[in-house]
Amino acid sequence: MVHTILSAATAYLSTNIDYLVLLMAFFAQSQSRHKFWDVFLGDIIGSIVLVGGSLTLGIILHVIPEEWIHGFLGIIPFYFGCKLIFQGLGEDEQVQTNFSGWQLSRYVAFITITSCSADNVGIYTPLFASMQVTNEVYLTLLTFVVMLILIFLTAIILFHIPMITSIIEKYGRWVSAIIYLGLGSYIMYESGTIIHLLAH
Repeated sequence: MVHTILSAATAYLSTNIDYLVLLMAFFAQSQSRHKFWDVFLGDIIGSIVLVGGSLTLGIILHVIPEEWIHGFLGIIPFYFGCKLIFQGLGEDEQVQTNFSGWQLSRYVAFITITSCSADNVGIYTPLFASMQVTNEVYLTLLTFVVMLILIFLTAIILFHIPMITSIIEKYGRWVSAIIYLGLGSYIMYESGTIIHLLAH
């Protein structure tokens, strides 16, 4: 149980550290009086689409009989880690300042899906594919919900502390890269892929 929660929390953090900066950009540039709730709703919608897609792919890939083959999916987060180290981050999407209400929520959802789809699906899919029992899936989804709320609240707090924002912008890339590399290695080890390859 603790093992599943830690794995889910690590996976979520690895894909959302840099998303903190994007959330704060929404807060700063939106003129909506209820911008926090509007952005939160968009965040929820975007996350549901990304996690739902990853879970579906994970279930499809889970029919592969040999468990050690699942470990090759760990190459995906490993790739993203290397990409962050050698190429860095792409430019953040510009946030529309004139959006508010449901229009803002839809825009946040769209940006969340388009800017986070590659790494989120790449990280979550192998995580779901490596799970052996349904309870692990439920616990992971619950952990994702809790982490989504915590990340959002953290973004609100950091939004009012410019110095911390600059630190995240400066070092967030390296923290994400380290987590990606660790998660990829863990997935390959936990699935027995590394041991299987060494044995041959």
